[in-house]
Amino acid sequence: MLIMKTVISWLSNLQASWRSKYIVSHISPLIPQMVKSVPRLMEIAPADNWEIQHVNHSLTDMDVLVIGPRNSPFTAILHLPASQSAILGFEHQKKICASLQADTRLGEWRRLLPNLIHEGQFQDKPYWIVERLPGINAADVMLDPNKRQIALHSSLGVVERLHQITAVEAVVDKKMLEELVIDPLQNIRNSTLIYYHPKSRYLLDRLEEQLSETLSCQQLTIGWIHGDYWPANILVTPDGSEVTGIVDWDLSQPTSLPSLDLVNLLISTRRIEEGNELGEILAGILTEGAWRQHEQIIWEHATQALGGRFPQLRESLLIFWLQHLNANLGKKRRHFINPVWVYSNFVQVLNSL
Repeated sequence: MLIMKTVISWLSNLQASWRSKYIVSHISPLIPQMVKSVPRLMEIAPADNWEIQHVNHSLTDMDVLVIGPRNSPFTAILHLPASQSAILGFEHQKKICASLQADTRLGEWRRLLPNLIHEGQFQDKPYWIVERLPGINAADVMLDPNKRQIALHSSLGVVERLHQITAVEAVVDKKMLEELVIDPLQNIRNSTLIYYHPKSRYLLDRLEEQLSETLSCQQLTIGWIHGDYWPANILVTPDGSEVTGIVDWDLSQPTSLPSLDLVNLLISTRRIEEGNELGEILAGILTEGAWRQHEQIIWEHATQALGGRFPQLRESLLIFWLQHLNANLGKKRRHFINPVWVYSNFVQVLNSL
């Protein structure tokens, strides 16, 4: 398994390198043309001075390029969609960020949101230019064990603020149950994932029964969630003590469970520490039935801050897992021909059930 992981990682990096070279060679000549249509960017530097400075490696259908003038500290982010789902995802993000910017309750918190500078058309496809937020990737900061907990707690603080300001109580009705459990499960059943485990249909059916029975008519806290709140989508100061921006809001929802953001951040932070896949970590927590001590303290604090109305740990983990798989079905289809990813993130979790 370790050898296979290493080989697949190497192939993924090679593919990303080829993709980066392709993008730079084909898109670079068009950057000045794009910049000419944006007066705000033309005020910073002439169009001919703008170039691709970096290509962010991604397994999604969205190419993300850092562009900026030569010998200038200013940079912006160019988003180029490669599929209809990527277009729909960014359009959703636009609406989400506009709604959050309009919410005066959030006050200064709104400075953490991406700021859309321009949108246009390129080869019959839309593109978007977003002002680059300050800070560095929290995932990179967390690679330093001395900064990991600092970055974790600052990341928790800002998302808890969003949750607390927008929190309301709601009873889990049929519509909410469909969004959280039934629809994701059906999408998973209709995917190729089910062929990787001989009892997948039976186990997924049992899971639907159990979660439906447990959650129906429960009174829970809901509110705005990011939906993909892990360190790679969080920007922080170099010491990790302050969050300077939050990106990639395409999975955000105005009425969902704050516990989903919390589970994602805790498991993703442990993933950076251990190097294991998200599903492997989640399966281990399900088997053990508990967080680690410092994670449990964080979980209890967040639960109390929102009135104690989270689903129980097992239900929170499983809802997050369903939402995570469902999101990957739409954004990262190449995962599903990767047997290591499927075993770690699907099969092992089923086995833990």
